[in-house]
Formats: sequence, C-alpha cells, structure tokens
Amino acid sequence: MSVLVLDPKVISYIRKGMIYAAYNKTCDALFSSTMHMHFSDKDVETETDRIVASLYLLNQRSYSARYREEDKDHDLFNFVRRKVGLPNPFQLLKYVECLMYNIEIDTINEKFDKWVTKQEQYDYKLLKKWRDELMSSIIDQMQEYKDAKWSEPV
Repeated sequence: MSVLVLDPKVISYIRKGMIYAAYNKTCDALFSSTMHMHFSDKDVETETDRIVASLYLLNQRSYSARYREEDKDHDLFNFVRRKVGLPNPFQLLKYVECLMYNIEIDTINEKFDKWVTKQEQYDYKLLKKWRDELMSSIIDQMQEYKDAKWSEPV
C-alpha cells in the first residue's frame, strides 16, 4: 500500500465535520453519537484541534516510515484552515476514509523507536468509530436502503 500526506484542506474539512458531529443531536447523515459523547465534557474547539493534529501527525509519520529512514516531525497542522464550509456527508466520509487509509500504525511502530502513543491509538480508534457511524447514517438515509426488505421468517 502506498501512503500520501493529505492536503491540509482535507484535514480542515474533517475538523469541521468533527465539530458539527460534536454539537449535532439530530439523526441526519452527519450524525455521530460517538463524537457527540466524546465531546460532551470537553471544549470542542480545543479537543478537535488536539485530535486532528494527532491524526495528521500520524499520517505524516506513516509517510516518513514508509519512504524515509528517519522520522521527521512535520508541522503541517499549522496550514489547516479554520474557516471552511461543511462538506456534504459523502465527501466527509471519503475524507475520513482517506485519512484512515493513510495512517499505518504498524509501519510507524516497526520503523521508529518512538512508538505510537496510547492517546494516538485512542484518537485513531475514535476516527474509525466515527467513520462507521457516518457510513451507517448515510446508508440509513438512502431511499434504496429504506425500501430494501428484511428477511422473511422461515
């Protein structure tokens, strides 16, 4: 598998989607009880910055582990734009999946003495749970899914 470092704009949209999910209490295509519960006792702006910076650093370290000999601590998070519009649910899901695809925890742990921390592992698991909920929320809203039949009893 190849790894790329994501465009900071993509990270900006993920951050914006995370903020929306933190405040969203209604079941729409961007609903996420995981994110809503995670942020319930936290300052949303501070915590989204922390999580997204953590994930973006994992993305950059994955790239370094895959293609370079040494871990270079990039600081591309500084280029993340604060004011972006909320992407549609399909685009947000694609960006989240893109970020997940480009984080290789095992590769980082194999190549560097500096292992992925427990907090970084938690952040990645939170991203995975969010992806699953985004996907489920999108599918639940689709008419084709609503029209699909349940199994008949045997």
